[in-house]
Amino acid sequence: MWFLGEGGAHLQTEAIFAGVPPTLQHRQSLRRTPYLQRMAGEIRSEGNLRRVLALGLGGGLLPAALAQSGVQVLAVEQSPSVRDLATRFFGVECAGLEIVTEDAAVFVEAGGRSKGLFDACAVDIFEGCTSSTPAFTRSPTFLHSLKELLKPGAPVLQNVIDSAGDFLQTERRHRRFGASGETVRCTCWARNAAPLGPLRPVTYRRQTQELHELLSAYREVFEEVDVLRPVSWAPGLLLRARDRKKVLDPNPSPRVLGFYKLVLAMFTSIGSLPVSVSPARGGARARVCFLACEASQGLGFAA
Repeated sequence: MWFLGEGGAHLQTEAIFAGVPPTLQHRQSLRRTPYLQRMAGEIRSEGNLRRVLALGLGGGLLPAALAQSGVQVLAVEQSPSVRDLATRFFGVECAGLEIVTEDAAVFVEAGGRSKGLFDACAVDIFEGCTSSTPAFTRSPTFLHSLKELLKPGAPVLQNVIDSAGDFLQTERRHRRFGASGETVRCTCWARNAAPLGPLRPVTYRRQTQELHELLSAYREVFEEVDVLRPVSWAPGLLLRARDRKKVLDPNPSPRVLGFYKLVLAMFTSIGSLPVSVSPARGGARARVCFLACEASQGLGFAA
């Protein structure tokens, strides 16, 4: 793969060799893929994670890394071939990781096949050789369905390519390296973005319209949408969306609900609550005090 940069160009080749143990292949750390490293960091920063939904498997690096850190991960991948490659060569089968072979849009719009609610969602799906964002991820209908699979305040993180350029692709098949057979795909990017500033290490077709559609859809569905850049030189963005966490529990326990009803009854019966005034810096401070007791259960509440 050719990387074109301000300091020149160099060729990087990466290949999968038959017969190499999966554990050896899977030792590639997140440090080699900064955009996945940033996504993993954002997810882990949430704290108290139990279940994460990953739309798109690829080589399985992100789902496997999260699962190995003790998180239950459900990965959705539409291609059986991709799943087979990830399993055979990258050792993604590990405790805590479940892989579902299904189209992500169908899975989400079907309610996640009753897999329960998730603490976070990672969307790492691209289409074709141009790495464009799939049309369904830019649909408010899809995002509404995805939101239904998340706990209140849970984030959605999606990787997006945003750079410019055209690229040419060629394949060299069945080239032999020692005793192992392989297929090597060589990709190079041709510069066509001179007016847009310095050339980045990797360039893709500019997706301005897709990005606008994606942001508009997310902002229509979620209350908070942030655009992050994984690293300064990376040819992509990380989109983070969530609803604000609610202060009040929407489903209070019967005990708490009973207390709310008791306080409401007090307001209704006495019309007001006793008010005490205590001195404070800068003047007097009024403090509303009440004590409610329910003798039948021996419970007391004070504020």
